[in-house]
Amino acid sequence: MPFSEIKETLSNLKVKASVWASCLATGTISILVLIGWYFDITFFKDLLPSFVSMKANTAVGLLSMSLSLLLTASSSGPLRKIGKGFAFFALTLGVATMCEYLFEFDFHIDELLFDDPLGGKNGFHPGRPPPIAAFGFIMIASALLISNRNTNRFRQTAQVLTFLTSIISLQSILGYLMGTTYSLNEAYYTQMAFQTALGFSFLTFGFLMANHEVGLMHVLTQRGTGGQAARRMMAGSVVVPPLMHMVQKNGEALSLYSSDFSNLLSTVGNIIFFLGITWRYSIQLNRLDEERKLRNLELEATNQLLQGTIVQQSESIKIQDSLLVALRHAQAELKNSEAEFQHITESIPQIIWTTDSDRNLTFLNSLGYAYLGIEKTDKFKLTDFLHPDDVAMASERFTKSVDESVLDDSELRYRNRDGIYYWHMFKTVATRDASGKIIKWTNTASNIHAKKMQMEELQGARVALELAQDAAQLGTWTFDVKRGVVRGSIFHDKLYGVPSGLGEISPDRLVAKLHPDDREIFSQKSTEAAKNHLENYEMEYRAIWPDGSMHWLRATARFIRDEKNEITHHLGITFDVTALNVAKEAKAQHQIREEAAVASSRLKSEFLANMSHEIRTPINGVMGMTNILLDSKLNSDQIEYANAIKRSGQALLTVINDILDFSKIEANKLDFEEIDFCFDQAMQDAYLSTRYIAEKKGLALELTLSDSIPKFVNGDPGRLQQIVTNLLSNAVKFTPSGTIKLHCLLLEQTAIGSFIRVEIKDTGVGLSEESTKKLFQPFSQADSSTTRKFGGTGLGLSISRHLVQRMAGDIGVISKVGKGSTFWFTLRLKNAASKNMPVSTLELSPRKARRCRILIVEDIQVNQIVAVRMVEKLGHFAHTVANGKEAIDALHNADYDLVLMDCHMPEMDGYDATQVIRASKTIPNPHIYIIAMTASAMKGDKEKCLSVGMNDYISKPIEPKALEKVLNKWFGDEVENILRVTA
Repeated sequence: MPFSEIKETLSNLKVKASVWASCLATGTISILVLIGWYFDITFFKDLLPSFVSMKANTAVGLLSMSLSLLLTASSSGPLRKIGKGFAFFALTLGVATMCEYLFEFDFHIDELLFDDPLGGKNGFHPGRPPPIAAFGFIMIASALLISNRNTNRFRQTAQVLTFLTSIISLQSILGYLMGTTYSLNEAYYTQMAFQTALGFSFLTFGFLMANHEVGLMHVLTQRGTGGQAARRMMAGSVVVPPLMHMVQKNGEALSLYSSDFSNLLSTVGNIIFFLGITWRYSIQLNRLDEERKLRNLELEATNQLLQGTIVQQSESIKIQDSLLVALRHAQAELKNSEAEFQHITESIPQIIWTTDSDRNLTFLNSLGYAYLGIEKTDKFKLTDFLHPDDVAMASERFTKSVDESVLDDSELRYRNRDGIYYWHMFKTVATRDASGKIIKWTNTASNIHAKKMQMEELQGARVALELAQDAAQLGTWTFDVKRGVVRGSIFHDKLYGVPSGLGEISPDRLVAKLHPDDREIFSQKSTEAAKNHLENYEMEYRAIWPDGSMHWLRATARFIRDEKNEITHHLGITFDVTALNVAKEAKAQHQIREEAAVASSRLKSEFLANMSHEIRTPINGVMGMTNILLDSKLNSDQIEYANAIKRSGQALLTVINDILDFSKIEANKLDFEEIDFCFDQAMQDAYLSTRYIAEKKGLALELTLSDSIPKFVNGDPGRLQQIVTNLLSNAVKFTPSGTIKLHCLLLEQTAIGSFIRVEIKDTGVGLSEESTKKLFQPFSQADSSTTRKFGGTGLGLSISRHLVQRMAGDIGVISKVGKGSTFWFTLRLKNAASKNMPVSTLELSPRKARRCRILIVEDIQVNQIVAVRMVEKLGHFAHTVANGKEAIDALHNADYDLVLMDCHMPEMDGYDATQVIRASKTIPNPHIYIIAMTASAMKGDKEKCLSVGMNDYISKPIEPKALEKVLNKWFGDEVENILRVTA
């Protein structure tokens, strides 16, 4: 490609890059402003409080014009029409806004997208772009519309409109930078936002770069004097007025001179600047004119000299012509001479020799001597330099030529001066006399060794390619457009079920081997790619083999074009994707099943969460009111009845917790802790929690621990107690009378941890062998009457088995009907970090505690009563509201120390209320402690509460001790804590 074409291509790329960059910058500013309006981000709208905000309609207009410029400058056809539509939209917006100012109309388009909270700031109608912005829309949109005309007059007019807008926007930017902008409440009709000025500047730059071939832009982009003068005049017209205005205003502000003198100073400064520019370029133009006159004189002298030279050359040419005529006569005479033959043979880059009729050497050219490495005085035979394997072939060739007068070409190997054999192509011509007898042989040898090696390499490459295609399972093919034939490789033809090969085949015959629904894909894909000026295309279709089987094939092809850019060939590769399509189908079916399973699991989790919330909410009221009732004056029968209600609520809560734990196990979302704890204390807690129920039933409950078990271990004490308590509760439930023994012993002690066995032995009803097989299955008990007689969900043992397995242990039972049962489990616990870990208990001293004001946010009246009584019993003040909105109002009107916030309430729930409180600028204490108080107990509920800004979490039904513990935690800085340390 010539350098001029490369330079022109680079210039076009530079122009396109400038247009794209300008449109992208303008679009980015517009989108950021629209985001600012949508999300009420003040910085995006007005940058600084003192700047004028950019209106939403202004951003829409700039975005439309940037899209119009991008489509009209980089596209053709339908996209260009769409670009004109964007320009017409911006023109309409500008005209409508200007009419609203000039004729005091209101088309109700100013706040069509967003309400303007600033109202009529700076004298503008809310949401309405300033007149100068509307004027810019009219100018740029008009320029975009008329620049599409293919006449220089319209394009130059468009440049003038764009230059005018560019100067206005640049002066506005300079005004902001210099602090002399008219946008600071000095001139109503010239106010323009800083972002608007930037957008207009980028947009006008892109437009002028897109139309740089004509008009003033053509002059500006030249490197000559005219271009330099135009650029400096344009820069001066933009920079000098605001600079002089800055000097004028600052001088007046400092009282250095009066306003009349400042006006004179501004006028004189502008005149001096432009007079200086004019003066300088007038001198430069005069100097250029004088240089031009001098060069004209030099050119005239050169022309005269050339005319004399031409006359001399004409005479010389005549002499040369006569010499050429004489030379031609001499050449004609030398054609039949031996000297001419030798001259020709020496100039040809081949070995040439002649022999007589008996094949004796009569002539060998200089190249032959040099190639063979011999001298003219040496005695030799050319057959001495033949490869031994080729001597017989050469003799046979000579005999055949003499006997049959057959002159064929042959390939023989000759040894050069370095002793290396190279392949040569031999040609022989016989010279006969008048009677037809051979009197001379003329021979030529051309070195074809490189071509021979290339052919061998090509043949090897062809074989390797066929092997590679077989290994890669793909075939190559070529479609000759002019001949209208397709020729594929061997493996390509195998893909159509033809192992013997198709050879050259017409496209119609190839298409006939495809599935009927896919036969249009060849012409469709190639036509679309050629129409869109693509270099390649891809297609996927089904081929039907002769045996009736169907195979999915994928082909990728590339166009080969000639110097006229016309397509001459399609080169492509084809490979079998049947297995891939089958895998895709299988994957799609698998994905459908997975999505169904995920949806089912999600619905199950949502159902359990909702059921937990709906059941825990009334249980909170039942158990809370029961606690309140037990604190009142009751007779013995009433106390027994109230305790029965409380036990029933606790049993129902146990059922709910079992169901939730089972659902977490199924979802693999059950959490485990790894903390240091006292093993003895954990067993004591489980023992004490069951001893009361056992003693009330008349059972003896015994606890024995082996002394070899470490006192402090690392693991999850809560899950350990859950297992032991579950097994002890089952033992108490199924033992009418007798003794229950809890025994712990050490099985193994290592440097890492301890392997411990825990046994619970009872004297209860016992189990049959058949019953023990299904005992640890979910929702299973010994028989169908067990639930009716003893109660329970049948989940406790299943949950215990999962917990034990998660703790690297095992669980089982040894039982006989009527003889009792022994439930056992093992677990591995790591060694504690410290062997002397104290156990601390934090208690609140009511004598020195400050009475705090607590706001209770709860929508259910019974739960309000329960929470108030619990809070007041702990010595604090309580106030209740029914939803989040009332809580926000209460925090505005009164001072509280802590909020107990329910999460699910009408009108505004606890999550939204917490976020409003944390973000509020008017609430006196937006950082007040907020404790979630919710009936939701699924995994993630606590994290959700903390993520919205709550400080802590307590689940319903609320126990007085749990409430006291969480209040002590957050009022710990204001009360005296008594720390009791026990070993």
